[in-house]
Amino acid sequence: MGIPRHPAAATIAVVGLVCLVFGRIVAHGWVEFDDLLHIVENPSLAPVTWRSLVGFWTQGYEHLYIPVSYTLFAVEAVAARWLAAAAPTAAPAPWLFHLMSVAMHVAATLVVRRILVQRCGSPWAAAAGAAMFAIHPLQVESVAWISEQRGLLSGLLALLAVDRFLEWSEKRAEGTASWREYAVGLAAFILALLAKPTSVVTPLVALLLSRDRLTSSRTTTLAALAPWFACAVAVGIFTRVVQPADLTSATVAPVGRLLIAADTIAFYAARLVMPWNLCVAYGRTPQVALADPATPWVAAGVAAAIAAIAVLPQLRSWRLPTALFLVPLAPVLGLVPFVFQNQSTVADRYVYLSMLGPAVAVAGWLGAVAATDRLRRLVAAAGIACLAALAWRQAGFWRDTGTLAAHAVAVAPGVTGSWTLLSAHRLVEGDPRSAIESARRAIAIAPQNRIAWLNLAAGHARLRNAAAANDAFMRLHRLGMTDDDIATIFYNRGCTALGDGHAAAAAADFRLALDRDRRHPRAATNLGVALTRLGDLDEAIGVFRARLAVEPRDGAAWVGLGNAFFAQGRHGEAVECYGAALDIEPNDPPTLQNRAAARLETGDMRGAADDAAAAAALGALPDSRLQRLLDGAAAPR
Repeated sequence: MGIPRHPAAATIAVVGLVCLVFGRIVAHGWVEFDDLLHIVENPSLAPVTWRSLVGFWTQGYEHLYIPVSYTLFAVEAVAARWLAAAAPTAAPAPWLFHLMSVAMHVAATLVVRRILVQRCGSPWAAAAGAAMFAIHPLQVESVAWISEQRGLLSGLLALLAVDRFLEWSEKRAEGTASWREYAVGLAAFILALLAKPTSVVTPLVALLLSRDRLTSSRTTTLAALAPWFACAVAVGIFTRVVQPADLTSATVAPVGRLLIAADTIAFYAARLVMPWNLCVAYGRTPQVALADPATPWVAAGVAAAIAAIAVLPQLRSWRLPTALFLVPLAPVLGLVPFVFQNQSTVADRYVYLSMLGPAVAVAGWLGAVAATDRLRRLVAAAGIACLAALAWRQAGFWRDTGTLAAHAVAVAPGVTGSWTLLSAHRLVEGDPRSAIESARRAIAIAPQNRIAWLNLAAGHARLRNAAAANDAFMRLHRLGMTDDDIATIFYNRGCTALGDGHAAAAAADFRLALDRDRRHPRAATNLGVALTRLGDLDEAIGVFRARLAVEPRDGAAWVGLGNAFFAQGRHGEAVECYGAALDIEPNDPPTLQNRAAARLETGDMRGAADDAAAAAALGALPDSRLQRLLDGAAAPR
C-alpha cells in the first residue's frame, strides 16, 4: 500500500534541522586523523585514473577492502579539483566532501523517516524519530569526519536496502509485489557491504522490522532473505581473502570477549542517555576493559537488563528498539576481534545504523499518544532541541586538527591517540617544544606508539637536537621501522603540509625524509618548492640544481627551478627551465601557462600568446592574470 501521504512540513522540518546542526561542517578542513591517509595522501587519488579505480576493486588499501567508498572518494576528488581548476595531483578542497557527507546524512534520515511512518502511521511521530536518528551527538563523528564517509555511505545503503525489502514484503502480502523493489534492495545491500563490511547485519535488521510489521511466517521471510545472507557470506569471504587476515594485537579468551561485549553495550547505552564528553579516541581497548574491576558487575547488569526486556511483558515495547540497537553493533562489540580494537573497542561512528533503534522507540512512544496529549509531545520537542544543541557543539570540535586534538586531550587525557594527534598538529603549527611534550605524554601511555616516536624525532630535529632525534630514530628501528618507511612518512607529511599552505613545516618534513633517504625521488624537488614559497630562493635554486644533477629528466624539478628564477625576476632563465620541462612533458597546461607568463615578462608577446593558446587547447582554464597582461599588451597605446 506504500507510505501514507504526510505533510510537507514534516519533511521540511527534519531536513532543516539536519542542515542547521551539520551545515557548519561544510566550512571545516581536513583532520590529520586518517583524512590524509585515505584521501589527501592516497597515491591512487593523485591523480585518479582508470587503473587506480580498478585497483580499489581488486585489492585492499591500508588493510581495508571498501571499493565503493574509495570510488566515492575518487569521484569527489575529481569533482573538487575540477571545480577549483586545480591540477590532477593537487590536494582536493575538503568542502565538497563535507557537503556530500551532509547530503548523505539527510538522505539516510529521510529513509529512516519513511520506515518509521510505515510503522506508526503518524508523519510527525516519524519525523521526531527521524530527528532522534539524525541529530543525536553520537552521529556527529560519522557526519563530520570525512574519512568515515565509508560508514555513512554504508549506513545509507543499508537503510535503503531495508526500506526496499519492507516495501516489497508489504506488496507481496497484498499480491502486488514487483521484483524491482527486491532487486534494488539486494543491490543496495551488496553495495553497502562493499562500502563497509559492518553492514553485514542488514538482513537481520530487515528481518526484525518485517516480523514486527507483517503477518507472513518466519519461514517465508527467511526464505526471502536467503539470497541476502548468501551475498553476505560471499562478500565476507572475498573481503577476508583480500584484506590481511588478522591485524589485532591481542588474543582474548571467549569468556573475556563476552565481558568486553557487555562493557561495550554499557558504554554505548550510557552515551545514548548522556551524550556529552564524546571523543574521537576513547582508548577502551580489551586490555583496559578486562583490567577494570567494575567490568564483571557491568556485564551482569547488562545481561539482567537484556533478559528483563526479553521476558517481562510490561517491557514488551522495548524489545524491537533494543534489538535494532544491538544487532548493528554485533560486528564491533568485541565478540569477533577487529583491527581498531588495537586503539579502542568503542567509537561513536559504530552506532550510526544502531540509532535506528532509538528512532523506532521515539516514534512508537509518540505515535501512541492521543492527539490531545501535548505534554509528551512537548517533552519530545524539548529533548530534540537539547540533542540538537549538543550535536551542534560537538560538530564544532571537528573544525580542524588543532581543535579536535585539544578536545581529545581534554576529554581523554589518558589515551595515547589524543596526545599523538596533538603532537602532530603542534609540528605543523611550528611549535616543536610543545610537540615533543605531547609526544612524550603519548609514549608514556603506550611505549610502542610509533607515530608518537616519529613526532618526537621530528620535534628534536627541528630544534637541532641531533642526539635526541637519533635516539628516537633508533627506537623506531627497534620497533620494526626502516629508514625507507620513515622517509616515506615524512615525505607524505610534507606533501600534506605543503598542500595546506604550511611551507615551513613542509620544508622540515622534506629535510627529514632526505636525512633518512638521500635518494628519495621526490623529496628534494618538493623541498625546493617549499623553500620557494618561503622566499628562500637561493637555497631553493641550489636544491633544484642538485636534484637535476642527479636526475636531469625530472620535469617537476625544472618547473620548480623556473618558478624560483621567475620569483627572482630572472625571467629569461625561467623560460629556459619551463622549456626543458616541456621537452619532457610537452602537453602540460600549467607549465605552458608558466612559460607564457615568463615570456610576457621578457617582451615575447608572440611566444606568450602561443603558449597561452596551447594551454587553452589542452583544456586549461584561462589564467586571469595572464589574460589581463595579454589584453593590456595588445591594446592600442
